[in-house]
Amino acid sequence: MIRNLAIFSCVVFVLGLLGGGCIISSGRDACDGVSCDGHGICFELGGDADCSCDTGFVNDGPLHCVAAGAAIDMDWAFGPGARGCADAYVAEVRVELFDGADSILDATVDCSEGGAIIDPVEDGNYTLDLTGLGASGQEWYFASENVDVSGQNVDLGTVVLAPTGTGDMRFDWVFGVAELDCLVAGIDRVRVEVYDGSGNLEFEATPIPDCADLGALVTNFALGSWNLVLQGICDADLSVGYELDVNVIVAHPGENDYGTVILEDIGACP
Repeated sequence: MIRNLAIFSCVVFVLGLLGGGCIISSGRDACDGVSCDGHGICFELGGDADCSCDTGFVNDGPLHCVAAGAAIDMDWAFGPGARGCADAYVAEVRVELFDGADSILDATVDCSEGGAIIDPVEDGNYTLDLTGLGASGQEWYFASENVDVSGQNVDLGTVVLAPTGTGDMRFDWVFGVAELDCLVAGIDRVRVEVYDGSGNLEFEATPIPDCADLGALVTNFALGSWNLVLQGICDADLSVGYELDVNVIVAHPGENDYGTVILEDIGACP
């Protein structure tokens, strides 16, 4: 009888009050005990708890807020003059990201892509290592950047990778438009000199190489532009019969092979 009386009272209440009703509440807030992981504010939605997350955080289910993560964006260039991939002979770039001593990313991408985006990255302090690789995997360039991520994307702009060593010049030689060999051209020796951009002599091969060596390897030059001068000597008094005066680019550490160069006939040899 008590249950029926309660129901009857509720019906009377509904009929007696326009727009009224029988409201039964447990008295419990749906957000009780919901912390949103300390990164948001709880609110009721349809009687259920939900979290509105702080900037830099996203919902992981209705009751949790987790770091949204950010992106690290970069482009790259190489050595003096900030050369591009083709000019620096870089085929690929290894991209590594470290959290302290822990590696959290190790990827190798085509250099021609022009850069990379690492996404997502949680807030923290990281070390980013970039290595420029030659066509056979040679480690020719390197840069290391300290990166702080704090709820926002990080754009590093263009990171210029430094050469890991010096470069060498290798070349062979022939003479005149007919591309004569030493014997036919009458050349005994070939003087090899390298000048800097201001005309200062930086290297002179001593003794003067025999023409029959068919070329030379000149070592340990900083990357950049150099003036290479070759002179074909045709007799004992050092008369110069053929000459080449050209600027060359030492583009990458290790050997830079310029192939066969042609010395121009300047008419001093018989």
